[in-house]
Amino acid sequence: MTKGKVIIIGGTPRAGKTTLANRLAKNGFSKISFDLVSDALQKGFPNLIDNWVSQQECAQKKYLFFEGLVEGAVNDAKIYGLNTVFDVYDFTPEYVSRLPFQNDIAVFYLGYLGFSADEIRHNIRFYAEPTDWIAQVDEDYLTEVAQRCYSFNEILLMQCKEYNYEFVDTKAGADREKVLNELFLTITNLQ
Repeated sequence: MTKGKVIIIGGTPRAGKTTLANRLAKNGFSKISFDLVSDALQKGFPNLIDNWVSQQECAQKKYLFFEGLVEGAVNDAKIYGLNTVFDVYDFTPEYVSRLPFQNDIAVFYLGYLGFSADEIRHNIRFYAEPTDWIAQVDEDYLTEVAQRCYSFNEILLMQCKEYNYEFVDTKAGADREKVLNELFLTITNLQ
């Protein structure tokens, strides 16, 4: 039996993580959205899991749970040949580098290389679905979110270099679709 693939896609909001993960899910991958898992944990265990404020705090509190999910996917890949893609925001390259099975996973971080906070703001609004929470916020809050994304993007770029993970500039417009198509082919052709 052929060994399956375990892919972790992280990155800046609205850089294409979920778009790519959904496309992989339509082509033989099980998809685990860590945002959805986190929301379910908070809803299911409100007394155990209270107000997680920062991305860093969320990552610290949920890391061992995340490691357990990835370990299960790695075992399923080895034993049953199953493919799994993780769509994550909270876990920066620093956290992913702690996973003990580095040789059994492929990691890609998506973001905007060289984009200003204003350009990221435009992409957030442009690529948001009408049902996304970000589509419901006012312009001041959107500007604040874009600034946080800009800072997060810089952290990801620095950490990808430090931990030797690929940072993929997903660009915008037609270039964005081209980049996501190329990354999809790269992932599906991994051995």
